[in-house]
Amino acid sequence: MATDETQVCNQALLLLGERGLLASFDEDTNNAKRCRAFYDSTVLKCFEAYPWPFAKKTAALVRAAGKIDGKYAYKLPKGFAGFAVESDAETYPREGEYLLADAESLTLKYIEVKQEGLWPGHFVDLVATLLASKLAYPITESRTKAADMLTAYKEFLNEARGNLGRVVRTDQSEDLRNAHR
Repeated sequence: MATDETQVCNQALLLLGERGLLASFDEDTNNAKRCRAFYDSTVLKCFEAYPWPFAKKTAALVRAAGKIDGKYAYKLPKGFAGFAVESDAETYPREGEYLLADAESLTLKYIEVKQEGLWPGHFVDLVATLLASKLAYPITESRTKAADMLTAYKEFLNEARGNLGRVVRTDQSEDLRNAHR
């Protein structure tokens, strides 16, 4: 079954012990409104956190007319969340929605924000855990719960990074969810 934004939000709500789950991401409930308020920034932050192998993409960028500071300007690709190769951030400075380069053409390896149905399980868990950390105080009014969820997110992120792109065992994800109920 493909994951969608409603399922990610419901996983976050379950991490907080919520019983009232969403039937739809767009429904008119307080929890849905809270999820929508934090969802996009949470997803982007998770994609920006690491050069995830499943999100790497290579593309020839479109050069804009004219130059900026004497360099060619290339429009950032749709869904750009960061550089797949860290040194590219220094090589190609960013100017708004453009990358600047001396080269007349530019092919870039980057991290692309993917739709939920393309996320591996460990990434779904990561996004849900960070989302839970943001929802914790508005829903539970517990700063401790919010801090616990943020700590869980950081630990989970470090674990995923340590696996260098290998799939995180699903039983570890389940252990993480159960530890914070």
